Amino acid sequence: GKCHNEVVLAPMFERLSTESVQDQLPYSVTLISMPATTECRRGFSVTVESASSNYATTVQVKEVNRMHISPNNRNAIHPGDRILEINGTPVRTLRVEE
Repeated sequence: GKCHNEVVLAPMFERLSTESVQDQLPYSVTLISMPATTECRRGFSVTVESASSNYATTVQVKEVNRMHISPNNRNAIHPGDRILEINGTPVRTLRVEE
């Protein structure tokens, strides 16, 4: 007979789209290298939030000045992006003053 607990699984992306799968995902992680310019600028500023008085909880990109970012990275960083690591160190383990 017919199964009473039948489950129908719909495909994740039913329609063809001009967007890439990465554009449709809610989050992505990108590893980028942001060397300083000759004027010692990196081309973006951040805000640091802290749950305690000593350690950073969240580091978020506040502003981006694309003139100071290499062409390879200009579209990789946006206001609102969260920075998870700096030089391989998780930001949650960094002291706020760092």
